[in-house]
Amino acid sequence: MTLATRWQRLRRHLFGKASLIGLLPVIVALAGSAALNISYTRSLATTRALVTHSLRVNTAINDVLSTMQDIETGQRGYLITGNEAYLAPYRTARTAIEPGTARLERLVRDNPGQGARIARARTLSQQKLAEVDATIAAMRTQGFAAARTLVASDEGKQTMDSFRTVIAAMRATESALLETRVDAMHRTEQRLFAVIILGIALALTARLAAFLLQLRARRRRRAGVR
Repeated sequence: MTLATRWQRLRRHLFGKASLIGLLPVIVALAGSAALNISYTRSLATTRALVTHSLRVNTAINDVLSTMQDIETGQRGYLITGNEAYLAPYRTARTAIEPGTARLERLVRDNPGQGARIARARTLSQQKLAEVDATIAAMRTQGFAAARTLVASDEGKQTMDSFRTVIAAMRATESALLETRVDAMHRTEQRLFAVIILGIALALTARLAAFLLQLRARRRRRAGVR
């Protein structure tokens, strides 16, 4: 006996043509629910990945700003005290600023606006490093008065202020993106939950309908036997 023959016999004994037609809307609804479930699950994975990405960008932005502040702190401590030990934060941050900037640059590669900002921040950080190096060298070779003259020109302050402005713009942009992505993730989660509930309800409906159809088929067979 072929599979098709067995299916026809099962359909005839259990359901009948009219019964299958009655179940068809529920079956179609279940298929649609399953398709929506898959779609929303994929969408949720995508939005979660974007949220994670924004969090990484924000962390990288904060790291770059913190590194530049350590450079400035080391410079200030050394100029005030003349003690080389105060240059420790400067030395650590000086080696970290380029890798940190490069990491941030990679993270925002997909965003032209942020890419332009990090390029500007890189230029400003290099200018600030040159100013800090010059003041440290002047302090070592010519003394405090020479270093103070360089600091008093306000070139370093203006550069650092510009750097902070660029970083603030990057942070604001990424925070706005993060908020949008989190909202989208929450909406998708709610829709996915609704689809799951709908799928469960449809599955229960299909099982109940199948049971009732089988019950009706049995009653018809018994009536036919009588």
